Amino acid sequence: MRALVALLGVLAGCAGTTTRPDALDRLAIREVLDRASDAINHHEWDRLETTFASQIVWERRSADAWRLEGRDAIRAFLTGNAEHIEVLLYAVSATSIELHDDTHATARSTMSEHIRVLETGATVHVVGTYTDELVREDGEWRIAHRTFVPRYEEDGPPPARLWSNGAPARSALDGIVGSTE
Repeated sequence: MRALVALLGVLAGCAGTTTRPDALDRLAIREVLDRASDAINHHEWDRLETTFASQIVWERRSADAWRLEGRDAIRAFLTGNAEHIEVLLYAVSATSIELHDDTHATARSTMSEHIRVLETGATVHVVGTYTDELVREDGEWRIAHRTFVPRYEEDGPPPARLWSNGAPARSALDGIVGSTE
């Protein structure tokens, strides 16, 4: 009951506030970026493609630059990489969104990715900046041009434990109170 009273108090306090007119667009853009990150984390390429505009470009600007144009080129790149690396964590955060008009926006985010090289088991931590150009197509915000500029990479040791398909792995936490062993 106290929680309900507290919630009503919060809602009553919000009644007199104004909402930014572009708040729904900003929320929709953030949701597209989150959905793309989730799809990459789970290798769901069909779902990732739903975040792309009909004309998509994805590029990396660095000494080892690459540029992919179109959904087929991006899918081939990602599925080809999946044979050699495993994405352990892909996170996009600290996103700043700029709305240019009703159908164009730009988002700048920080990306942190941990990948494991399947042949060696070694890991690499990559941190950089994404600049996404978004367009509204068929009433939905979609990524039209994604540019990644790396800031740093660091090599890491192989993961201490990996869980595969939910199967438990021996953990450093085994033997601690609450452990099943």
